Amino acid sequence: MLFIMTSPTGADDTPIVRFPVFDALHSRRDTPTDRPVDHYGMRPIAIFYRSALWPAGSDPDQPNLPQVRRLVSRLKGSTLVCLDVEHWPLTGDREVVERSVDKLIAMADAAHEAAPTVTLGFYGVLPLRSYWGAVAPTESKQYQDWVAQCDAVRRLVDHVDVLFPSLYTFYDKPDAWETYARNTITVARRYNKPVVVFLWPQYHESSDLKNTYLDAAFWSRQLKVCHEAADGIVLWDRPGPGAWDENAPWWLVTRQFLEDLRK
Repeated sequence: MLFIMTSPTGADDTPIVRFPVFDALHSRRDTPTDRPVDHYGMRPIAIFYRSALWPAGSDPDQPNLPQVRRLVSRLKGSTLVCLDVEHWPLTGDREVVERSVDKLIAMADAAHEAAPTVTLGFYGVLPLRSYWGAVAPTESKQYQDWVAQCDAVRRLVDHVDVLFPSLYTFYDKPDAWETYARNTITVARRYNKPVVVFLWPQYHESSDLKNTYLDAAFWSRQLKVCHEAADGIVLWDRPGPGAWDENAPWWLVTRQFLEDLRK
């Protein structure tokens, strides 16, 4: 099972359940440091983006099943796999949504056929990301419409092993973010699969604060909320080279969080 680890003390081989944190911090991998990436117990995750799933010359409107099989067949064991497919509509016209779900199911089934032991999910699909839907009162039409949109794609859940809600930050409003996060995870729980959330230590690119890192207190709160409510976290940042700061406030908070998990 993905969420079972052997006791790190080596005293025995009794499996113990730990809260997993998965490393998708591309900037850290692209910048040499004096510590290995997994030093604090972070685990690997394979994320396949559009550029990998649809190489040049392929049709992004159709599932590229041979490429999906090729990518996952290279993986070993119960590797956690996230397919990032964000360009097929999952809200709006019902027939269009149904076709999108059919294509996602085809991709998931192809991946499982090629690598039956991988643990697979789609980024930000179950539930669909809706900041304003999730922060609205639960009895409101806006909230209920969002839940209905999520339920409209729920047949995908039988073809995945894990859910990857996106909980990125759009506003410097910690209380509203917590409502957004907890309600998103609550809706994810409707589908009875492990919930591993994506967190980004910067504000989302659509935010007025894009390229700005969250302050230590806000980031610490996000880690705490997700630890309480979810089954795991994917720590993500933008791919590409960049200056890695081992003493950045958000990373100091993260290191302490990771160290506390190991106690």
